[in-house]
Amino acid sequence: MAGEQHSVFVTGIGVVSPFGRGMQPLWSALLEGRIATAPRLEAYSPPANLDPSARTALGRCSLLAADAAIQAVEDAALPFTAQTAPLLGVVFGSSGGEGEKPVPGAPSTSVARVLGIAGPVLGLEGPGSGLAAIVEAFELIKRGAAPVVLAGGVDLLAALSAVGGPQARPFDARRRGSVFAEAAAAIVLEDSEVAEGRDARVYAEVLGGGMAFSRATVMNPAPNFVDAARAMRAALLRAEVFQGEVETIFASANGDFEGDEIEVRAIKDLWGPNADRLTVTSIHGATGHAPAASGALSFAAAIRALEAGIVPPTTGCESPDEAFAALDIVIGAARTWRFNTAMVNDFSEATNVSVVLRRSE
Repeated sequence: MAGEQHSVFVTGIGVVSPFGRGMQPLWSALLEGRIATAPRLEAYSPPANLDPSARTALGRCSLLAADAAIQAVEDAALPFTAQTAPLLGVVFGSSGGEGEKPVPGAPSTSVARVLGIAGPVLGLEGPGSGLAAIVEAFELIKRGAAPVVLAGGVDLLAALSAVGGPQARPFDARRRGSVFAEAAAAIVLEDSEVAEGRDARVYAEVLGGGMAFSRATVMNPAPNFVDAARAMRAALLRAEVFQGEVETIFASANGDFEGDEIEVRAIKDLWGPNADRLTVTSIHGATGHAPAASGALSFAAAIRALEAGIVPPTTGCESPDEAFAALDIVIGAARTWRFNTAMVNDFSEATNVSVVLRRSE
């Protein structure tokens, strides 16, 4: 199959967030501007349709990943047979933790085993790896390596080094840092010919993604806005989209003082005087920040926003930093707006990832 000539569609979404299992609890919380009060999923229990032996064998990180993956394949109504198993792939990102012990690649291999997937399986690690997994899944499909790929990210508080303050305030003048949280998000990506052939429901089309390393050094550890701009520029080039076609950005901003400023500077650098035409929001004031999963969670929210024609507000942002006045940041309440093209960002001290997606017609 010459995958490069086909489009890549999103046909399934699965989410485990601080607001509960499923996309609807997350979406409702975002629209209402609610803040997650328990970043660790203390009351979490695995899905009932997960094999009891798997519940016992899997670590917490893999359980969350498997939960989101099961939701996504059910949402996509993917057929699983001995014949289709080798055609399906998995790419999952994580912070490399299973409780207190690092188990590299565990979520991706566990998801493949639980679901009986026999195609290419890749595990990514570190901040931004969930959104990077979606970019890699897109490329696998474009190369013809697999017609259907399950991609996403997962993170545990146990795998994180610190917990931030009581409330994250993305873009706000009073922001004081990230608030870490647990989460998992899984997305089913399909070659357009396959999706259309089985009459699948299509949420959106992935147009392309880009990645760039932050060239921080031991002597100068602060990331550079130029590198974040390079990721966005690479995504636009891969997507074959002009800056002016992007209408909404689901930002990486999570209330980190320098990180939010870097993202805004990168946007202004790339869009120049047209930056004020963008609608910008961030979900991380509501969900908290799960470094390996936040990008995938934002991607899921962007898909839902495209479908509904509603941009959720930036929870926690009440008084935007004056330095960000050039941007149209959605605050206070959700904004009803039928837009077509969005960008999702996930920037960190190391990896910068951007993805461009378009509403399904």
